[in-house]
Amino acid sequence: LFLMQKGNAAVYHNEEEGPIGTLEPGDHFGENALLNSNGSARRSVSIRAISAVDVIRLHREDFVRLADSM
Repeated sequence: LFLMQKGNAAVYHNEEEGPIGTLEPGDHFGENALLNSNGSARRSVSIRAISAVDVIRLHREDFVRLADSM
């Protein structure tokens, strides 16, 4: 899972068709792979930075450990 901290990014389903949305600070992406039981989910979109970005990455193992502690 990636959490946008700074900057903007475009969301593409098919790069030939142009962006279908944008991400800004506070948005997230990558939740499908995080929640898939074996971590092998196919990408449903691509993300491309529009400006310099800072993201926080939450590894699946850390997410599972956090969820198990609740």
